Amino acid sequence: MTDFRQGLIKNLSVALLILAVPAIGLFFLGADVSRRAEVTKTQRQTLADRSESLLLYASLQSQSAEAGSYISILENSLPVRDRLLDFQREMERLAKQSEVGFGFNFTKETPSGAGTAGRMGFNMISQGSISKIFNFIESIEGSRFLVDFSNFDFTGSTANITGEVLFH
Repeated sequence: MTDFRQGLIKNLSVALLILAVPAIGLFFLGADVSRRAEVTKTQRQTLADRSESLLLYASLQSQSAEAGSYISILENSLPVRDRLLDFQREMERLAKQSEVGFGFNFTKETPSGAGTAGRMGFNMISQGSISKIFNFIESIEGSRFLVDFSNFDFTGSTANITGEVLFH
């Protein structure tokens, strides 16, 4: 009986070993397939992101050529920095035309950079009736210079006007 038991244990051990080796192999193979699937998923997402980036880049590149003509128009409409002396003379002329008193000085300057306009700050003091001062401000807005007003301080018949004029 001991031979039978030993033979049975031996046969069962061999059968278990024959079943256990492929089961362990399948477990490790499944883990490897899951890992590779995750890597593939990550690579596919990276590829999709890069593809979208390339499409956006191509779109921006085609729009850049179109924007180039607008940039040249804008640069032609903005005076060069040296022509800002004409701005002071133009404001004086508009003040006389609007029949208001006039004082002027330039303040801080922000130089122009690649793709940005320069800004020259100014202070103007205007004296006259409120309606004439408003006409003067409207004539400034209609002038050939691009002006960005930042503050209007009205005291009686005097207006202190601060702002910036754009240049390139």
